[in-house]
Amino acid sequence: MMVVAFGKSGSGNRISRHGLGDYATTAAFDLLKASGEIITTTGRMLQDKEVAHGILMVVAWIICSTIGIFMARYMKQATKEKKITGKPAWFPLHQGLMMSCVVIFFIAFIVILVEKQGWAESAGTHGILGLIAIILGLIQPLMAMVRPAPDADRRFIFNWFHRSFGMIAWLLAGLSIIYAFYEHLQESYTEMLVFMIVVVVLFILLDIVICASSKNSASADVAYSGTNNMVDVKPRGGHSI
Repeated sequence: MMVVAFGKSGSGNRISRHGLGDYATTAAFDLLKASGEIITTTGRMLQDKEVAHGILMVVAWIICSTIGIFMARYMKQATKEKKITGKPAWFPLHQGLMMSCVVIFFIAFIVILVEKQGWAESAGTHGILGLIAIILGLIQPLMAMVRPAPDADRRFIFNWFHRSFGMIAWLLAGLSIIYAFYEHLQESYTEMLVFMIVVVVLFILLDIVICASSKNSASADVAYSGTNNMVDVKPRGGHSI
């Protein structure tokens, strides 16, 4: 039996990484006569599972998680007047997207474990980054179950941990996906890298805008009188000027 791999040559006729497909002859192959039939082996099913794992992870982290983070961080004011199940629209949308992310990436994790028959020593950087992201991602809903009331004194501690764990998990998952694209789809990883960079830059810019807006609104408390249209400006001390 002869195993065959196909791939592209790089610059200077340098051989690049071969594709994921496993091909082999059905029986002994005579190179002189070039006779025999080439078929895909059972490894083809493994490729399908790898593809399924990759698609599910992209849907979970790149689509569901990215939109969920955006809703919670930047859409509170825009959706505060709209209600879903009696709550501001951003919250059930954020909650639904993030729970979908957890369910989907957990399924993807099970798929790859079944394919590899457990944790593979060859998991490498991609596997380690992905595993850390999954652990942090699983902690998030557990943390949300014990979150204090919005007006609790220690609510800010939960907010920082929840936000930090979420962003770290998202970044690690993104890096893991980029690394997988680089390993197996060398011509496509740049698109994923550019997407992640654009989203990170967008988040940073929006954070700057929010911080600037918060400082401006906190500099003075402006109260409008409904009787004579006078403006009563109250600084942080609380005394009218």
